[in-house]
Amino acid sequence: MTEHTVTVFSASSRQGQAQVDALLGRGHYVRAITRNREIFADRRYAALEVLPAGFSDPDSLVAACAQADVVFFQPPQFGSPELIRSYVANVASAVRNLNVGLAVYNSTMWAPDEPCGEPGYDAVLALENLFVGHGAPTVIFRPVLFMDNLQTLFAKPTLVGEGIYRYCHRPGLLANWISLADVAQFMTDAIDRPDLIGERLVIGGPERLSIEQVLATLSPLIGKPIRHEFVEPRAFGAGLSESLG
Repeated sequence: MTEHTVTVFSASSRQGQAQVDALLGRGHYVRAITRNREIFADRRYAALEVLPAGFSDPDSLVAACAQADVVFFQPPQFGSPELIRSYVANVASAVRNLNVGLAVYNSTMWAPDEPCGEPGYDAVLALENLFVGHGAPTVIFRPVLFMDNLQTLFAKPTLVGEGIYRYCHRPGLLANWISLADVAQFMTDAIDRPDLIGERLVIGGPERLSIEQVLATLSPLIGKPIRHEFVEPRAFGAGLSESLG
């Protein structure tokens, strides 16, 4: 395996941290793009280059991508649709204009190959198309459902404190849950797979599990029975928006 210089955007996010760890574990030189430098203060990150940049600042994006062989990018999750589209376009322009050899794009969720009429999924596809439309050589990964969501503030407190998984996850729905660490490994593997350029790959774990099966696995680990409480998607979205500001 060849050592590469890899720029990781949103490096201090949960996904970004997993990507930084995977890349360092493979011996790559990593440039972590974040304003939250202290998150990488541990000495195991001594070789890490940490650089601030803003998605609305094209000059900082050029500095972030300069002399990089590979760029890891996932669209920001918060902001108006127009603002997020501008962020994606700005990063794609920097990658293309600097002739970066490869962009590994993480859609952060499933997306259809063609518009399907569901606004959320179609928006994910539109961002993918916007990025690749700039002409940068790109591999796209579409993770199904993150295991790590169970550790977030919208899930863990009620899981541990009340024994309830309160989520807009339809009872009986099967999904190939995947960890952020495994997503990062897929992305890192793509660096040495030029044959994947142009592909859009759905990735998930090796088992299709219902939420009931997931909770049955978690219950003995947490030490109490866990029940599923379905929340209508619109109500869940409103609550999540309120809690996150």
